Amino acid sequence: MITYKTLEKISKKPQIRVKFILPRELEPTSSSPFRLEWLDVVKPVRREELASAFRISVFKAPQDRWSLFVFGDVGVKGVTYSWGRFKDILDEFEARNKRVVPAEKPSHEELKELIFAVGQMQGKNPEKEYELEGKRVDVVWRKTPRSYPYIVLR
Repeated sequence: MITYKTLEKISKKPQIRVKFILPRELEPTSSSPFRLEWLDVVKPVRREELASAFRISVFKAPQDRWSLFVFGDVGVKGVTYSWGRFKDILDEFEARNKRVVPAEKPSHEELKELIFAVGQMQGKNPEKEYELEGKRVDVVWRKTPRSYPYIVLR
């Protein structure tokens, strides 16, 4: 999403600067200038959705026209829509463009600890590195502390 922020008036002309809010990894730097291909990965909130789901009536018009939307306190003169409506649109945009970081696979030892902890929480009397029929298994769960294991996890 790109927002525009009005800066101080210089030479009696207002200047506008583009500030990237989302996705942050698309923000240009001196070593990595802006490239239009970056916008290919952005999933926008479409015109039809703004008209129906977010009730912004100007998008119901069959043809495009230039419009200025001011979000703020609705009681203030010149404000078109409330901050709440903008927040709803921004939340939808963020949800669509959230980067999912794949989780790391847990190690074998971490899995053993996790299974052991689940057994403790469920009152299963877990035990690690249990010898069963001459072989070692990772974790066993028992119904009582001295009973034969009824769940074996390897």
